[in-house]
Amino acid sequence: MTWASIKRLARRISLFFCLHADLTFIRNIYGDEIFFWGGDRSVWKCRRCGQTVTQPHLSQYTKD
Repeated sequence: MTWASIKRLARRISLFFCLHADLTFIRNIYGDEIFFWGGDRSVWKCRRCGQTVTQPHLSQYTKD
């Protein structure tokens, strides 16, 4: 294994164990769509791994 491949493997492993602590607001959820998302009210995206995360509360932030 080369050093570059070891670094890529370490990055993938670290993304697998991401705690989604650094989130960016995407949008709030309203109406019947709440049932689709399992009762969650806002959509966020993790800056570290890029995964979409939902939260059970409305966000105070609005996207411009």
